[in-house]
Amino acid sequence: MKVAIHSLSRSLRLGITAGALLLAQQALALGTDAGVTVSNQATVAYTVGTAAQTPIESSPTGNATPGAGAPTTFLVDRRVDFTLVETSGGPTTPVAPGDADVIASFTLTNNGNAIMDFDLAVADFAGAVFGNADTTDLGNYRIRVANGDGAGGVPDLGTDLDFVDELAEDAVVEIYVFADAPLTVSNGDYANIQLTATAADDADAVATPGTLDAVLAESPGVDDPAVIESVFADTDNNGFEQAEDSYEIISAALEITKVATVFSDPFGSGKALPGAVVEYIVTIDNTTGAADATGITLTDLIQIADVVLQNGVYNAGASNISFNAGASFCNADDAVDTDADGCSYDIGTGALSITVPDVTAGTSTTVRFQVLIPNT
Repeated sequence: MKVAIHSLSRSLRLGITAGALLLAQQALALGTDAGVTVSNQATVAYTVGTAAQTPIESSPTGNATPGAGAPTTFLVDRRVDFTLVETSGGPTTPVAPGDADVIASFTLTNNGNAIMDFDLAVADFAGAVFGNADTTDLGNYRIRVANGDGAGGVPDLGTDLDFVDELAEDAVVEIYVFADAPLTVSNGDYANIQLTATAADDADAVATPGTLDAVLAESPGVDDPAVIESVFADTDNNGFEQAEDSYEIISAALEITKVATVFSDPFGSGKALPGAVVEYIVTIDNTTGAADATGITLTDLIQIADVVLQNGVYNAGASNISFNAGASFCNADDAVDTDADGCSYDIGTGALSITVPDVTAGTSTTVRFQVLIPNT
């Protein structure tokens, strides 16, 4: 019984050891570099009757002569395996009308067993991204590949480059797509893009660093042990990966309304008669906007042949422009804004210029001024 147990234990240990060696060999094979030559030779020792014979070595073409064999060799083939992932920190990349060089970022990882080049291309994408339908286009896309981090965490991007050069096994590189937003895009629009990375030849002795090597095709047919062949192991086994990002237009959404209301008239009729004062109310509405409207200037041209801009009608007679029903004021009584309050009026031309306080997202602002219809 002890012998049986001992034999079983020894067999189990040998089996575990053999299994571990097999797994180690499999793990090693998976990561062995493409192009490595694997060479070995089998030797067969045998007896005839009771006489030991001279061992015979193997040969790829067959060998019966002791000492005349040859090793069997093959080249490790190329496993083309990589990922491309959007990493802008989204789900969307915010952009405002008129913004330039807005960055969408992606990560490319080489999971294969060879140094690889990758061809890069970016295009508008008509499909939905992060659930957002594509409603506009930005254009002027440029691709840059990060080559390190500069001071203050600013990526060192170099120049525009539409390929990744010699990405090592297990290495990761950041890819940035730059876009410019025209002034015509509107708040709430989405511009969807798609970046494509296509596998190209590895950086072996025939590759040229600094240039994009030939785009790969999967090797057909049975294995040729003398040739480095390519097998696609990426997501769809097609040699290219795609990732999308969505630029979200976040902007002010201004709606401007101007109404005229009779403020007073000589007869209490509420009519715009000679001698009546008419108040203009300009509403700058940003209630549907997602960003503040800043640096606002309102200009108007008063018909000086027909009406006269009134002075001293707001702020206890100190101002003639009112914001938000008296929340603040300015005085447009000089042609060149000598009092530097942001408002001016040219009495010779009727040109009125008003600097309006910022209109924050989700709010509106009113601007009021009055004109007199002369009696004479």
